[in-house]
Amino acid sequence: MIGYSWAMTTNPGFGMTTNIDGNSYRVDITALAIYLVQSVSDFGFYARQRREFLNLSQQAVASFMKDQFAIPWHQTVVAKVESGDRQVKLTEALALAFIYGMTLDDLVMGLDLENRTRLVPLERDDDGVNSEKA
Repeated sequence: MIGYSWAMTTNPGFGMTTNIDGNSYRVDITALAIYLVQSVSDFGFYARQRREFLNLSQQAVASFMKDQFAIPWHQTVVAKVESGDRQVKLTEALALAFIYGMTLDDLVMGLDLENRTRLVPLERDDDGVNSEKA
């Protein structure tokens, strides 16, 4: 069973205690908040890397956001997100991950999918079995 309780800590920040199967784990919310603030600029950096890897313009990303997800982005919004000057909402981050062909985890963590997996083109033979293209 998992339970959560908030507690004021001895340091200036807040802490959260989590109970998992009778074991108590403490999370320093202040440290988590600092990490999340730092990761905002990292998210933008990773988003820019992926966009450039895919050879997409900022305008193309903004158009995808607007046309496919009804998220009214302009090129300037993409630029602000990539520079870390604007935070993204969860729905925006999910849409970006979809556009970039990644999971949200991979986009947030900045995983390099080019080096993580090798995509192999497949062909179907007469039996319907996939095989590597020679």
